[in-house]
Amino acid sequence: MVLTASNLAYDLIARGLLSAEAAVSGDFAVVDAGRRNSNFKVLRQNGPGLFVKQVRTGVVDAVSTHSREAAFYDVIRSRPALEPIARIVPKLVDYNPRNYTLTVELIPGAENVMEHHWRTGAWPEAIGELLGRSLGLCHAHAGTLVSDPVLAALFPRQLPFVLNIDPATMFPLNSVSPIGPQLAAALQSSGDLLQHLQTLRMEWRLDALIHGDMKLDNCVMFSEPNGSLQLRIVDWELADVGDASWDIGSIVAACVAYWLFTTPMQPGQPIGPEAHARLTAMQPMLRAFWNSYAVTRGFFAQASRLYLLRCLRFCAGRLILGILEYMQNATALTPNSMAVLQVSRNIFNAPEQAARDILGVEA
Repeated sequence: MVLTASNLAYDLIARGLLSAEAAVSGDFAVVDAGRRNSNFKVLRQNGPGLFVKQVRTGVVDAVSTHSREAAFYDVIRSRPALEPIARIVPKLVDYNPRNYTLTVELIPGAENVMEHHWRTGAWPEAIGELLGRSLGLCHAHAGTLVSDPVLAALFPRQLPFVLNIDPATMFPLNSVSPIGPQLAAALQSSGDLLQHLQTLRMEWRLDALIHGDMKLDNCVMFSEPNGSLQLRIVDWELADVGDASWDIGSIVAACVAYWLFTTPMQPGQPIGPEAHARLTAMQPMLRAFWNSYAVTRGFFAQASRLYLLRCLRFCAGRLILGILEYMQNATALTPNSMAVLQVSRNIFNAPEQAARDILGVEA
């Protein structure tokens, strides 16, 4: 059954996730929160809310990642050794493989980091600290998943899409979207960017449980009754055993991509001082994010410096993938896209300078 806002109540009642009395009494409201999946927020006054996600069954990859997310939540919930990770992810309520529906807790009063920025215009250091600590806990306590062959079998150990590009044919990049061939041509003409991506592929390590798709809108914040700020990381469809540097680089790339794609640009014109000031405004949050992560992982001095430079190089690779995400419905590359490619090249070639320019730290 394809779920809609109109028939969702019947499915929840049938699965024992909602009482008929609650539905009839009006203690029940549905908000369509769909993106690429069919997503619904179930709001209640006298009971816990729910977040329901149903994938489109015709998309094979979506079905595969959906079941992977369900397996991830189940493993996290059932293994005491992974309890630190369970504290930073939503609680699994139900998974129905027959209609590919995943139901997790709905966190009351929550908003993701991007929603917070749109509402307040701010990039708070406290958010960076929370996110760094949360990812640090996730990466540091996943040894069971990496070393246990039974658990590790749940995860395919896939390379990120952008590291899987064949430099000879440019597949699959040249076939993924209307701008795929143009982006492939731009990478080929750059020469060094393709070489950098191939180097990242060779350096990829299987050293942690990674989220795989870290974005600011996958980081959800809320306040406890005592006023303390908490954070949950959501959307674990690409959860995998992989390289922790990819998750860290992805958070930095999310901020840089947002900065570049929301800055008005003209062909051939440099990025002006006002735009650079917007990047500078992000620095306290990003710096707090990195410092908190490094402390949580136990990185100090030279080890911290070297690992940050490695993460920034993965950030440069993640930026290229960000072009496809920001321009998925576009038919041509824009000046903003070309600026992203240039910044990616700059980071690859001078990660120490990138650490100063983006995070405001010496590395």
